Amino acid sequence: MAAIVALESGFATSRRAVEDNNLTGYEVYSDDSDGHLFSSQYESVVQTARHLSKNYLSKSGPYYLGVAVDDVQINYCPDEGKGKNWDGKVDKLASGFLKTYKNLYLK
Repeated sequence: MAAIVALESGFATSRRAVEDNNLTGYEVYSDDSDGHLFSSQYESVVQTARHLSKNYLSKSGPYYLGVAVDDVQINYCPDEGKGKNWDGKVDKLASGFLKTYKNLYLK
């Protein structure tokens, strides 16, 4: 989730993150989409986590293809097949966050 938040919100600096509390690009399908307005950034993250868990990461979910980032990307960000590399960027950010965590807390 941290990697999705970082990527989708530009590390919480995007207009949608600042004005709409939308850290995850929830219901944003293009630059012209209204997206979802949240009452808090916390609500944005929790709603997206629930949505991913129920619909993409659960075997009974309508968009389930597996639990890997590239499995989720196929239905979650279908336009990313056009070379934008959403799954690769999420993987890279997540790996960086885990490395930082290990360096700070597991030494």
